[in-house]
Amino acid sequence: MLKTWDKGTQVVLERNPHYWQQGKPYLDGVVFRVVGDDNARTIQLTSGDVQLITDVPANQVQQLTTAGDQIFSVSGTAVGFITINEKVKPLDEAPVRCALSYALDRDSISRAVYFGKATPARSILPSSTLYYDANTNPISYDLTKAKSLLTSSSVPSGFEFTATVPSGDATTLSIAQIWAAALAQIGVNMRSNRWRRRRRRTSTTPSVSPCGSPDGRTIRPTLTS
Repeated sequence: MLKTWDKGTQVVLERNPHYWQQGKPYLDGVVFRVVGDDNARTIQLTSGDVQLITDVPANQVQQLTTAGDQIFSVSGTAVGFITINEKVKPLDEAPVRCALSYALDRDSISRAVYFGKATPARSILPSSTLYYDANTNPISYDLTKAKSLLTSSSVPSGFEFTATVPSGDATTLSIAQIWAAALAQIGVNMRSNRWRRRRRRTSTTPSVSPCGSPDGRTIRPTLTS
């Protein structure tokens, strides 16, 4: 039963004395805390302040298991992506969006950010779902192709844009840094604008910009876990 709800902070549940099954629930109560910072969640777990956390950063899995904590991992249906505002110039041009996509090194992200616990997606469908086709040939990491696409656009020498990155999300920030480094090689300067989330942490793993559809609304996935 809901006892208290402090929006953006925590939800407190208490045992329902009228539950239909005798002897249950087992616990007298459960507290769900909203902790948006990856490191803060891990510290609370290792200090014993909490007993369970979600969204464990891949770079902290080894640290937690070494300390004796248990990590439960399942094959999910999540595909990460980056959404592009095609109403902002020059992102309204398909060649520009495609150039950004070709400048995203998905393999490096899989290794350096997810420590091999995520794989580059080959389609919009996760590999664990029906109709997934492992033989598809998605956009690859190709800076030469990216430069060629920019040459055919209105910004052949490059441009600047701002990407919004959730504050406290080490995974998303690392992906943004890898992408920014590659974009710089084709003359594109990506600035990161960090914003603070107030609600429960959700999955926001980036993947790649729209590319290929006439209206630019098709989303091409990058990573799936």
